[in-house]
Amino acid sequence: MLVREVIIYTDTADQNLERLKSILSDAYIKFRVCDLTKDSLETGQLAELLKSFDLRHFIRDNGNGSRKLLDEYASFSRGEILEKLAADNSLINGPIIVAGRLMTVGYHWDTISQILYLDKNEKSDEKDDSRPKGKAA
Repeated sequence: MLVREVIIYTDTADQNLERLKSILSDAYIKFRVCDLTKDSLETGQLAELLKSFDLRHFIRDNGNGSRKLLDEYASFSRGEILEKLAADNSLINGPIIVAGRLMTVGYHWDTISQILYLDKNEKSDEKDDSRPKGKAA
């Protein structure tokens, strides 16, 4: 299956973003970057994007308000968590990478390769921060 377009929701200051953009360009995959520092996702957009996923995967674990939100996760309703994420998009773990109906959160290169249908015949010996190899199928 050919991936027509990828949408990346992230902070454009993210250090791995350039590597991801290079991978997509090398595989001739069109992409669009939604900068969460400039174009915040609102509650309705987050609800649609995150559908029925466990929201804990989408909460950044870097201290600040996100640590408190993760610690108190069980005491909030889904709607309250979406509102908190919408009110402060810096709490959102990123990038959120959407390719058609598939999505992944973070730079898990093996997962990114799978959802983008990159050539599975070329395996990398490097760990999680390795760059996927190959071209779009």
